[in-house]
Amino acid sequence: MYVKENVKDEVYKKVIGHFLNKCDVVSFTYRPDQHSDNTQKIKKILSELNYSQSYIERNYSYKLISEFFKYNKDNALLFNDEYQNTYKKYLKGLTNYSEYKRFQKDSNYKSKLYVKYDKYNLKIDLDNLTYEEYKTFIIYDNRLDYIWSIFSRLYYEYKVNEFINKYKKNILYERKNYDDKSIISIQYFLKINENLKKRIIRRNSVFDWSFPNSIEDMTFYSKGLCKLFSIAHEKILNIFCENEDEYKYLNLIGVKFNEEIFVPVKEKDKIFEKYQNLK
Repeated sequence: MYVKENVKDEVYKKVIGHFLNKCDVVSFTYRPDQHSDNTQKIKKILSELNYSQSYIERNYSYKLISEFFKYNKDNALLFNDEYQNTYKKYLKGLTNYSEYKRFQKDSNYKSKLYVKYDKYNLKIDLDNLTYEEYKTFIIYDNRLDYIWSIFSRLYYEYKVNEFINKYKKNILYERKNYDDKSIISIQYFLKINENLKKRIIRRNSVFDWSFPNSIEDMTFYSKGLCKLFSIAHEKILNIFCENEDEYKYLNLIGVKFNEEIFVPVKEKDKIFEKYQNLK
C-alpha cells in the first residue's frame, strides 16, 4: 500500500521501530559512479586547487560548494574542452531566444531557482535579465550544478564506504544489477542487530536514506517477504500491511496511505526475486 506523505520525525521513529522489531533483514542500495574515469581526472584537478577528497569529505556543504564556485567558476582546468563538448548541445538548447522568452514568463521555475541559490547564499536577480545576461546566467548555473555533482559524488562515495565498512559483518548477501556490462547498483542485505537498529532509528525520515548524504533506499524484510519498500530519490514508500489491524495501527501513529481502507496483498507479491537467495 503506497504512502502519500513522507514518514518523518516522530512518525518515522514509531514506524521504523515497528518494522525493526518485526523484521530480520534490511537492505540498502548503492549506485556506483557511472563516470568514474572522469571523476578520477576531476579529483586530480581538485587536489591541485587544494581541494583534496578528504577535505571535501570533512567540509561538504552548500557553503563549501558556493565558495568553490565563486573562485573557480571560470577555471579552465575544470571547465575544459571535455566539459565544453559534453554540455555544448545542452546549453545551446537552453540559451536560444525562445527559451529566454519562456523563462521570462515562468515564475514557478524562477521561484525554484531563488530557493536553490538561497541555499548557496548566492544573490541573483532573475526578473530583469536581458537576453545576454540570461545566456550568461544559464552557463554559470550549469557550472554550479556541475560542481555540486562532483562534490556530492565524492561525499556520497565516502558515506557509503563508511556505512558498508562499519556493518560489513551484518552483510548476508549483495546483489549487483547490470546495464550491459556496467554495474548500475548494488543492493546490500544486512542482518538487523542492535547496533544497526540504533543507526537506523537516529534518522528523521525514510527519505533521508538518499544521495548524497547516505547509502540509499532502506527496505525491510521478514522471512523472505518484503514489509516496507522505499526509493528515496523518487519519494516512493510502499508498506505491505499483514492485516487490517496493522493497517489501522500504522494509520493511528501517523502514516497516510493512498488507500482509505485496508487492501490485502498476496504473498507472492511480497516476495522480491532479489531476496529469494536469503530464504
